[in-house]
Amino acid sequence: LSSAKRRRRQKTEERRQKTEERRERGVVAGAGVMIELSDFSDSLLCEVLGRFDAPELCALACTCKRFHAFSSTLGEDYWRGLVEKRRYLSPHVTPKGKEAWKTVYKESFVKAKLRRQRAHQRKVIVIQMEIQDVNREIKTLKDEANDLINQERAETNLYEEIDRGR
Repeated sequence: LSSAKRRRRQKTEERRQKTEERRERGVVAGAGVMIELSDFSDSLLCEVLGRFDAPELCALACTCKRFHAFSSTLGEDYWRGLVEKRRYLSPHVTPKGKEAWKTVYKESFVKAKLRRQRAHQRKVIVIQMEIQDVNREIKTLKDEANDLINQERAETNLYEEIDRGR
């Protein structure tokens, strides 16, 4: 094994040992010791993960097998709670079928995200159009300034000719 892999394994083993020591001593949060999410019991972990929104839960599920297993086992009540919390459906609507609430949440989440993206894109377009308007106004003002400079030059030349003719 490479030295980096050995160090990682050693750190992982040290963390496991510390966790076991804390569990044996009955260490609780707030006593000057940090408790990791992975230290939670299964029931407490389920309660904590049930309070996450879906994007946060998916990100956490990517970190280790244990979190992935828990996020995969959350039932329809979790997804129904998210649907109702986000007000994606009327309260009297009840989807049917296996994993129906999860499907409703996914579809509604994607639709809401698309709506936000479209609204953002509309704002970007409006700002771009305003920038174009300002650039056109700047060009018009530059053209007018050049016209005034040319007029002044023409008048100066005319006065010089008049002065020469006297």
